[in-house]
Amino acid sequence: MGILSFFDRFRASSGDRSPWGDFFFEPLSARGSSGMRVSPDSALRLAAVYACVRVLSETMASLPLVVYRARADGGKDRVTDHWLYRLLAKRPNRFQNPFEWREMLQGHLALRGNAYNQIITKPREDIRQAQERPHFPHRTASP
Repeated sequence: MGILSFFDRFRASSGDRSPWGDFFFEPLSARGSSGMRVSPDSALRLAAVYACVRVLSETMASLPLVVYRARADGGKDRVTDHWLYRLLAKRPNRFQNPFEWREMLQGHLALRGNAYNQIITKPREDIRQAQERPHFPHRTASP
């Protein structure tokens, strides 16, 4: 029994929610059955997880994105002249093409459970010039 194991007896566990526990100060991640913390970033270090997320993300990003307009008779028409179609399927932002953008969103969804974007427009500018700015799910506060 070394000096470090002696002090471990006095350390509060991560499940301890008392004022002396460190439950509220630990990073957001889950403990596995082995007691090790697993976060999205540490999970990606495993080849199997990385391969699964990559296959899922690339497959979803390669699917065609179609925007429809509802008709009065209950049908729908495919739309290619709408500003939303241009934003989602042609040019989501200045630094990503649509494939990269949708791949990133699907990766966020697979690893973190959510994906967020903010539509950015400049004051007094046409909505057709809008861009999408991605937000990291772990840095986004839900209302």
